[in-house]
Amino acid sequence: MLRRYENHHLTRARRTPAGQRLFHPDAVGLPVAAVRELLDCVLDTDRLEPCAVPTLAEHLRAYHARIADLVSTRDPLQELRDPFQELIDSSTAQRQPLPRLSSSQSTAPDRG
Repeated sequence: MLRRYENHHLTRARRTPAGQRLFHPDAVGLPVAAVRELLDCVLDTDRLEPCAVPTLAEHLRAYHARIADLVSTRDPLQELRDPFQELIDSSTAQRQPLPRLSSSQSTAPDRG
């Protein structure tokens, strides 16, 4: 099945010394099972049959959920970093190590 996908130039495989193809499980951004479902919907490298829509929509929803999770993790981290961004930028520009925070400057919550 994946060889057919490779023949349509939708993915590439590495070869072992013995000539076996090695595909990454998510080589085309979709799990192998989804690729198998979509193979019958491939007419051309740039055209799909309507039968591809449900599978693609399902994976698109999953990717949107993963992105939302990543953003919800990124945003609080960025808020922690933002007060120090000017210091980081100036330190990087001058190639100097960042100064250590004293305990009175620490942004960590007091656990005492």
